[in-house]
Amino acid sequence: MFQNHRKISYAILDTIRKKMEKKNLITKKYEEGFLSRNEYLEIMKREYPNSKIGQSKTVGVFDGSLLMIKLSLKQLSLFFDKFYIIDLHQWIDHLRSMKIDTLEESYLYNKAELDWLLENEIINEMIFPSDEELQENIKVKSEYNRLLEFYNSKLFRQVTEHKNKESDDYNKKLVRVLHHQSVFRARLQSAFINSMTFDDAYPVIDNVFDLGRYLDGLPKAHVVNVSITKLPTPTPNTPWEQIQDFRQDSDSKEKYNRIKKWIRKIAKENLRTNEINEEIEDLINDYEKYMKIHKIKTNHSILKSTVITTAEMIENIVKLKFGEAAKQVFSFENRKISLLEAEMKAPGREIAYIIKAREEFKK
Repeated sequence: MFQNHRKISYAILDTIRKKMEKKNLITKKYEEGFLSRNEYLEIMKREYPNSKIGQSKTVGVFDGSLLMIKLSLKQLSLFFDKFYIIDLHQWIDHLRSMKIDTLEESYLYNKAELDWLLENEIINEMIFPSDEELQENIKVKSEYNRLLEFYNSKLFRQVTEHKNKESDDYNKKLVRVLHHQSVFRARLQSAFINSMTFDDAYPVIDNVFDLGRYLDGLPKAHVVNVSITKLPTPTPNTPWEQIQDFRQDSDSKEKYNRIKKWIRKIAKENLRTNEINEEIEDLINDYEKYMKIHKIKTNHSILKSTVITTAEMIENIVKLKFGEAAKQVFSFENRKISLLEAEMKAPGREIAYIIKAREEFKK
């Protein structure tokens, strides 16, 4: 009996040892540069879903100044698991003092809602790293240099050295500086988070910018920012719980993973913004057209079956032929399954998550 227990224990230990060896080998390949960070995270999430890496989040990072524009956190939440907002409270206090009534986001004014978002870690305050922290982090060096170049730019000097801070010229240039600064700070902060955690962080920028230009060198973030514009904007009174339920739905998760895989693939092609837009629209049209045709065929088949089989079912039940009646009920279920099978074969299924989100949150 004890020998059997020992054999089982040894078998368990051997399994654990092999898993650890495999995990260490994957990590070694990543550290030696044979795997990119994204490839490493994808493998670890698949192989070790319960580990810290397996539970990493997709994070949106943006400067608090973006709260001044009509940026919908609920729309962004359809893609991102959580947010890091640089100088969040400072900007909220500033916006509240300005009493801007065009802002739709109720959490900017509703303390209870803001507290709930903070407690559930949907939004997180991010204090910008110090110069010392940034200088010590080799992985963010290029982004840090980009920000320093901006602070030494002609535009930045024109604002800091402007003699008339009440003029329209100053205000226009100040807005431009704040917009540019928000991009560079979000880029740097995302790089900093990626270097310090296993989360997958992306800078979120105002789409009035030329996304391709301001996300130069970040092709994946470029595709993410363009893709987000295709998602619906839930109404301000849409409960946060509805968005969370949608994200947690098993079918949504499957479609979400599919679009993320597509983003990784398309990012390698280094397309321009208009090309990414065209690619997404083509996929959406292909998917919707295919599913529409298949639904028409399926509905026609169901209608035909209903006319034929309803009488047969009644007759079989009356005659106590329950087996035959059950087969006819089962044929209806087959129609539902055929729709699922069609979805699996549909062209453009990579972006089916966008379609589902639009259907869920259509106004």
